[in-house]
Order: sequence, then C-alpha cells, then structure tokens
Amino acid sequence: MSKTKELTDYLAHPRPVMAWTILILSIVFNGYAMTLQLTTVELSEKLSDLFQIPVPQLTYTQNAFFYAFFLMQIPVGILVDRFGSRKIPSLAILTCAAGALVFSFSQSLLMVGVGRALMGIGGSFAFLNGLKIVSNWFYSKRFAFMLGMFIGLSVLSMIILGESMLSLQDALGWRQALLVFSLIGLILGCLFFFIVQDAPGAGFSVHTGQQRATFGYFIRKVFQNGQNWIVSLTAGFVIGPLFAFRTTWSKEFLLLTYRFSETTAELMNMFFLAGYAIGAPFFARISTSIRRRKLFIVWGIVGAILMLLLIIYPPYLGVQSLAICYVILGLSVSTINLGYVIVHELNVPRIGTTALGISNVFFGAFCAISQILIVTLFQIGLLKSYEIASSASMQISLLRIPIYLFIGLIFSLFIKETRAKQLYSYDVT
Repeated sequence: MSKTKELTDYLAHPRPVMAWTILILSIVFNGYAMTLQLTTVELSEKLSDLFQIPVPQLTYTQNAFFYAFFLMQIPVGILVDRFGSRKIPSLAILTCAAGALVFSFSQSLLMVGVGRALMGIGGSFAFLNGLKIVSNWFYSKRFAFMLGMFIGLSVLSMIILGESMLSLQDALGWRQALLVFSLIGLILGCLFFFIVQDAPGAGFSVHTGQQRATFGYFIRKVFQNGQNWIVSLTAGFVIGPLFAFRTTWSKEFLLLTYRFSETTAELMNMFFLAGYAIGAPFFARISTSIRRRKLFIVWGIVGAILMLLLIIYPPYLGVQSLAICYVILGLSVSTINLGYVIVHELNVPRIGTTALGISNVFFGAFCAISQILIVTLFQIGLLKSYEIASSASMQISLLRIPIYLFIGLIFSLFIKETRAKQLYSYDVT
C-alpha cells in the first residue's frame, strides 16, 4: 500500500459549488437509468397481455438490459478513464432516452428487447461515471462517504422519478409516460454535456503523488490484481441476486405468500430501499473512522442472509416485523458498497473506474443469471401458468438467493483490509 500523503487534503477546494453541481447531475443520471430499468420491468404484465405470452417467458426479453449492462462494464470503465466523464457519458444519457423511445413504440418482443438493451448500454455508464466524478472532484479520504452519499441520493432520485413515472402512466398511459421520460433524458444529456467537467482544472488536483506510467501499464495492473476479482465476486454474489429479487419477484412473493395488498407489498420494497439508502453513507463514514472495511462487509452479508430466511420461509411474520426485516435487509446489503471503496483504494485513481467496472461486471452478470434461474426454478412448481403458482414453488425458486449470499460470504473472508488507505503507486507495497 502506498504511503504517499495527499498534501491537498489540507487545501481548500477551489470550486466546491461546481463539484456538487456535477455530482448532483451524476446522481440524477443514475436515478434516471435505474428508474427506466425498474419501471419497464413493472410493465411486464401489461406487455404479457399485449403480446399474449406468459410473464416468465417475457423475462428473457426484459433481461436484455442486464445483458447489455454486463457486457459494457469493463469497456465503460476503460472509456471513462481514458476519455473523461463528460462527452461519452452525455451520449450514454441520450442512449437511455433512445431506449425509452423505442420501448414506448414497441409492437413486438424484438422492439422491447432493443429498447431494454439501449437502456442497459446507456445506463451502464451511470454508476461508474458517477464514481469517477467523485474520485476526480473530492479528496480520497472522503471517497467512501461521498460514494455512500452518491448511492443514497441516487435511490432518493429513483424514488422521486419512479413516482413521477407512475403518475404520468395513470394520467397518460405507459407509452406516453415513456415518451415524456425520453424527452427528460434528452434535456439531461444536454445539461450534462454543457456543465460537467472532468476535473477542477487550473492545475489543481485532489490527488498528488500519483504514479506516472502509460495507460496500458495501469490497465495490466488492474487485471493482474487478484483482490479486484475477489471483491468483485463477493459483490456480484450478494448485490446482483438481491436486486434481481427486489426488482422482479419480491412484490409477487409478498402478494402470493403473505396475501398483502399491492400497496403494502410496494411499501415493503420501499423499506428495503430506505435501509439501503441510509446504510450506504452511514457505514462508509463509520468504516473510514475506524479504518475497517472488511468487517462491515462480512457481518453485513451475515445479516442479509438471516433477514432473507426470516422473510422467505415460515413461520411468517406480521406486517410490522416484516417491515423491520426489510429495513435491516437494506441496511445489511448496503455494506457491500464498501467493496467498491476497497477496489478504489487498491488501485491508483487514474485507472479506478476500470477496476470498478470489473466489480460491476459481476453485478450485471448475476442480475441476469438470477432472473433466468428464478424463472427456471420457479417453473418447477408450476402447473399451467405463472398465475397459479404456489407458495412452495415460489420458495423453491428463491432458495438460490441465500445460497448465493453464502457463497459471497465465503469470498468476503479472503478480502484484504485496506485500512482506508488509498494506493497511489503500484511500485510501492
């Protein structure tokens, strides 16, 4: 680990207002991408009726978002590290908007798949580019907390945009609502292009003493670092399956097993998001204060496994107890974001986005795989159609989620503690 000291830690940032303005635009971009991903999945029943196919079969087409997201992560990391956080990410926002436009006019499964794929390609830039902006505009000692803030506020923006989408759907219909969101994406992309800058400029940098080497050298070092892969696998096994569950199957599970109303089921998912949004900055700040990252990741996964078992399997809990479990589940899962912090600290900032892209590869891959496995295992218990599934078949389908988390727990035990120190040279250990 480099012992280089950031002299600029003691200097006032020359453009704090610009730093926060750019960060807020990045947060809105991330929230916008997540909203499109989620709300188009929630249209599955309408699309099922429109195209006369079962919901599980439609899942394979809807998964086009995750296929594109998964394939783009490492290229996105390299592109952002090489060409900056402004031009290509601005085009990515417009790609998301184009995906919403295609989806709104969809008259076939092919158009649905193309629309979702375009959203996945554009959305693949949102999270990684946001972390690049955090890295370039805020000091390394604040990276963990700012990452937590970025995630928490992204969830808040997703909730606000999601409610706006639902209101538009009620007033105009889902096609027109997506048209409006396509226009919002066009405006956001233009704002991003004209406002966002790669770094503070004027000779000021939040990083000093960074190793000087070719871009190719840094790329090789990223892929040769075994810890990048261990942390990435841990994050993939934990957060990917859980968000696949939350996005597609959590509501259906609560409706079927607990006999909740749709409002109550949606509220439980909101409790999960609330816990996740609060936990991300909270654990980031605490882990920086005590200089321990791994500790929170390991115990967070343990807590998530316990909460999942309480939620999915009998004896079933009451509404109040279940709500508490969903909040604790969100808090527990939020600790996995410290894995992104560890990956950033294990690599020099210049190439940090590529390293983070490796982590997100596994997130996208496990989201896609989880959706497919849920459908496959779910169909084991089906008689004729999705609508007449039993609680038992749903539980069989969801059994793999705690199993995935347990595998993630095993990988987490091999993570090396960084002691909250940022690496600035691969030549210093």
